[in-house]
Amino acid sequence: MRINSVNLGGWFVLEYWMKPDLFNETKDKCHDETCFSIQTPNFEKKLQEHHRTWITKEDILWLKEQGINLVRIPIPWWLYGDGVYMRSIEFLDETLDMINEVGMDFMLDIHTAPGCQNGFDNGGIQHVIDWPKDPKNIDKTIEILASIVKRYKGIKHFHSIQLLNEPHISISLDILKDFYLRAYHQIREIDKNLYIVMHDGFRLNAWEEFFKSNDFHNVIL
Repeated sequence: MRINSVNLGGWFVLEYWMKPDLFNETKDKCHDETCFSIQTPNFEKKLQEHHRTWITKEDILWLKEQGINLVRIPIPWWLYGDGVYMRSIEFLDETLDMINEVGMDFMLDIHTAPGCQNGFDNGGIQHVIDWPKDPKNIDKTIEILASIVKRYKGIKHFHSIQLLNEPHISISLDILKDFYLRAYHQIREIDKNLYIVMHDGFRLNAWEEFFKSNDFHNVIL
C-alpha cells in the first residue's frame, strides 16, 4: 500500500510556532511544554480545551477525502502524567478510537523523551539534551514504548510506532543503535507485525550496515 501521510503536530506535544497564543500567559522565551506547564495558570484546563479543538473528527474526514490514508501523531513521554505535566492518555484513547472509526491508519511517534533527546521545543524542553546521559532515561523510554504498544495493539488501524523523534546529531550512534535494538525486540515480544520507525539521528548515510546485520521485520528508517 502506498502511504500518503501528514503529521498532526502541536496536538499532544506543544510547539510554540504552531500556536503561539497558547503561550500568552508565560514569560518571554517560553516556547516548550515544560515551561508552559510551570508558568501558565490553570494550564490543564487550557490544554484540555486545546486537545479537544486542535484536530477534530471533521479534520480527519477532510484529510481522508484528500487522499490521506495515514496520520502521524506525536505524543509525549509524560502522557500518563509525570512531574509538572498533565496526564493525556485518556484523551489519546478517544482520539485513536475516533481515527480508527473513520478508517484512517495512524502512526504514534514518541516526540519527547525523559531528559530530552534534542533540546528542541518539540522535544518538550529547549536547550537540554540529557536523555543519553542517564541509562534510566533510555530504560524509561523503552518502558513507555512497550506500554503504548500493549495498550493499542488491538486497534485495527494502528499501523506503526516511531521509537523517538529527531534524536540530536550529538548523540552517539552506539547509544542510539543499542536503544533501537532493545526497543525493537521489546515491541516484537508484544506485536509481531507492527511497523517500527527509526529516525536517522540526522545521519542518513550511517545506517546501511545496521539494517543489513540485524534480522528486522517491518521497519522504516
